Amino acid sequence: MTGNEMILIASLASIMLSVTFFVIGFRVGISGSVRKDVYAVVQEALNKRLDSMEKMFSDRLQSLESKLDQHMKANGS
Repeated sequence: MTGNEMILIASLASIMLSVTFFVIGFRVGISGSVRKDVYAVVQEALNKRLDSMEKMFSDRLQSLESKLDQHMKANGS
């Protein structure tokens, strides 16, 4: 398993864990106004996490594309 696969699995596990706790919080029976606040906080946290994951994978993809271009130029392709 490569490092990228491990990062992806860890990130997905983190999101799944966050969603699980979010659902558990709803099941416990939080009052309506607090529920909306909790939902907004969790949604914001998940959005930030997804944005950071998107940036990380985008940066990694650009790095790999750059390495591929260098490799192709070095081999005369």
